[in-house]
Amino acid sequence: MLRKSSFFLLIIVFHYNSAFSSELYGHVTGNSPIIWNNAVPVPSLGGIAASYWSIKEPRTTTEWYPGSISNPQNELVAFTNNETGESFQTLVERKGVEYNLGSSSSVFKVNTYSDGNVGTGVASICSSPQIGLNLASISHDAGTCASNSGYLSIDGRRYTPFKFIRAVINVPNLVQDIQGKESGRYTAVIDSSPIYFYKSETGVLTYLQDYEPIIIQIDYTAAFFTDAKIVLGNGVIHPNYDKVNQSVNGKTVYRVQVDGLFPDGIKMTFETSKDYSLISSVEPSISIPYSILCQSGCTSSGIIVDNGKFDETTFPGGEVVSDTRSTSESSLFVDFEINYNQLGSELISSSYSDQFSVIFEANL
Repeated sequence: MLRKSSFFLLIIVFHYNSAFSSELYGHVTGNSPIIWNNAVPVPSLGGIAASYWSIKEPRTTTEWYPGSISNPQNELVAFTNNETGESFQTLVERKGVEYNLGSSSSVFKVNTYSDGNVGTGVASICSSPQIGLNLASISHDAGTCASNSGYLSIDGRRYTPFKFIRAVINVPNLVQDIQGKESGRYTAVIDSSPIYFYKSETGVLTYLQDYEPIIIQIDYTAAFFTDAKIVLGNGVIHPNYDKVNQSVNGKTVYRVQVDGLFPDGIKMTFETSKDYSLISSVEPSISIPYSILCQSGCTSSGIIVDNGKFDETTFPGGEVVSDTRSTSESSLFVDFEINYNQLGSELISSSYSDQFSVIFEANL
């Protein structure tokens, strides 16, 4: 009599608490991109990882399969300034995990699990694992998964499956979300629990969930504005008479000093709908349209106001940005020339005057 034999796969969950943590240090100045001190890009997973690897001594095995992370893919995380208590929230994306076999690459060969899903009941099958002789990269974009491509001992003996590991994350909105906060160090801690499957000493395929917190510290230098003042120019335009062309012209220059810390320069906002004209003190209906040029200190030096009309095509929203930056508290300078040229027949003997406003602020 033939008996049917059935195979029962027992999955036992182990949790291994690591004393190690992964630490990422970065610096943000104003709204400039993050400069990481000890992180490197991992293009294959679309994120960054610590420039160093965490050393691991996992259980020995004859066969193992790398997995992604058991934590959620995305999480809104609070970064806190421990000195002031100020905080902000930003999105942290867990992009995946890298396993570095180190010396174990000489005792394992790439192997494909052929009996269904290696992570049945625990994880889905990874759609695009990157399995090499020395390095395995597992994406977390589809959630917790296990790779059906893994490693098999070349001689059937048990060895440490890998030597190093590191999680890959992304913080796409951090620079945007930190704006408006005070300068200082902001810290966040996120959980990271890589998961991999291995064959135990009893021959049962099981899995181990590692735990390694990721500490992210961001030193933030906020842009700030302290003062703006005219240091050159009194607003008096002395007329010059052109007898040949029967016209009157004149010009003056204002130099403005702006104090503060401006990693991305300063933004100057003009009134776009204003009629930039000098008005006669005797007859208000008679006026002299004038022009404003940025002589120096602007990214787009040239005509800002042309013959009484603001150039909104070149400067949308009336915004003019400086071409200089400061990485420490200092002063920036901008020179504006105001000039006019008008036919004498259109004018009367009179004094002419006008005023205009410019709003100076840090360019964020």
